[in-house]
Amino acid sequence: MSMKLAELLEFSEIVDCRIGRFLAFKDDLITQQLVTYGAHTRNELALVLSHIKPGAVIVDIGSHIGTYCIPMARQAGTNGRVLAIEADPRTFELLNWNIGQNNLTSQVGAVCRVLGSHSLDPVARVDVAGNTGAGFYKPSEGDAAGEMAVDALSTLTEFGFTRPDLIKIDVEGMELEILRSLFPLLKRQCPVLYIEISEEQLGRFGAKIDDIDSLLSELEYSFYRNIGERNSSNDSYELQRLNRVRDGGQFFDLLAIKD
Repeated sequence: MSMKLAELLEFSEIVDCRIGRFLAFKDDLITQQLVTYGAHTRNELALVLSHIKPGAVIVDIGSHIGTYCIPMARQAGTNGRVLAIEADPRTFELLNWNIGQNNLTSQVGAVCRVLGSHSLDPVARVDVAGNTGAGFYKPSEGDAAGEMAVDALSTLTEFGFTRPDLIKIDVEGMELEILRSLFPLLKRQCPVLYIEISEEQLGRFGAKIDDIDSLLSELEYSFYRNIGERNSSNDSYELQRLNRVRDGGQFFDLLAIKD
């Protein structure tokens, strides 16, 4: 065992499941899902994979340990490209190991940074016990140390992902900031979007679900969500069209497609 792996195993464990081999956090909700169902939000993942064609260019903002970017890279095939972006340095270490362990380093590029927009104030990290996927950033308060988010559009341009076919955004409340930054790209390219929507989380940055609805409606996207199971041992899902983003509820995963 390498020294690096030994260090990572102090807070993680190896999980072999249907979507690959992962270093996953000990005593964690997402690890439990990998063990129990073979994937994290397996039904939602199946929905996303159904919109990825061979050779697709994909951006995964909020990659966590790679439970989406790794199967997405496999679905896109050897001619596909994935940019996996994870903000938390410790989680990023596991993401990097998982990409290499699954032999995807030639297809997946990993970047550790907090994405947002030029207008965002410094942010501070807040961890959530028992669910590393729920860790989030919020505006830093007073003299508390914070870090500046990097503009999302500048990041995609820096790494050559200016023509993505699909963008996944799961950043615990900073979704609107990223969408605002990416607006020129979305208008030009119209990629498929898969976005976690949470009224509570958006409120950390003074945003609302209606703000996302307005931005995506201006771009003439159509809205869908899975109303079937979210975590199960099968790959089924039931797609429902929404008139507005808010029709999906207070917390759900939005699929937005330019018809």
